[in-house]
Amino acid sequence: MKNTILIMLLMLGSVFVMMTPVTVYSDSHVQTEMTFEQIMAIDVHENSVVVYAQTEIPVVCEVEYALNGDGFSNSMIVSHDSVPHTGHIVKIPELLLNTEYEYRYIGEISEEKITSEISSFTTI
Repeated sequence: MKNTILIMLLMLGSVFVMMTPVTVYSDSHVQTEMTFEQIMAIDVHENSVVVYAQTEIPVVCEVEYALNGDGFSNSMIVSHDSVPHTGHIVKIPELLLNTEYEYRYIGEISEEKITSEISSFTTI
């Protein structure tokens, strides 16, 4: 009887061990793959800019921006397309002339917000 229980526990334990890594990998895979890359200001004007970023996973995102050195305490948000995708092109309008701004992308996946590194640009 002891051997039967031990074998059943080992079988149950091996099923648990086999299933756990799949779940953990799935969760950590989503979290580690969701990063913003190639972040850049691609079209800077006197009072607007177009910024670009790329993700490996399709995601809906927005851009938060503020005056440089403000620490995002008085930031503004520009929403992006409501359809998830991997190439994120966002126009930020109504900016001040010859002013330096900081910005970052914010995306959400599995109800977790992911924020890009902070980048900057200066209007003309």
